[in-house]
Amino acid sequence: MDIILKPTTAEEYTRMTTTLVKTRSGAVFRIRAMGANSMVYLLRAIPEDGISDDGMNNFLKDNFELLSTKVIAPCIVEPKVPSDEISFVDLMDIFTELMELSGMGNEGVSDRDSFREEPDRPTS
Repeated sequence: MDIILKPTTAEEYTRMTTTLVKTRSGAVFRIRAMGANSMVYLLRAIPEDGISDDGMNNFLKDNFELLSTKVIAPCIVEPKVPSDEISFVDLMDIFTELMELSGMGNEGVSDRDSFREEPDRPTS
């Protein structure tokens, strides 16, 4: 039996790419996965050797303005709060979840690495 595909609706796509994040302050934010523009800003800021869990605070401090305005803020669906009014700790919580949701967290990297181990077809 053939499977008939149909396009995802805008509502379905929104449900698939958004999640709720409860931050350490107790605030709950609805965030969406990074779009292409936010992802490019992030990729330009990430050091070549990546970001360790221990280095996340320093990475956020060193790139705070760029990350808060160009990466994190555009991905906050609600509440609409100016990024300079969100505490640093809450921004870190949001950023960590945003990385996972966008496939850039530990789980996403692990999935990509396992996918790349053995190609399905010859590569040369």
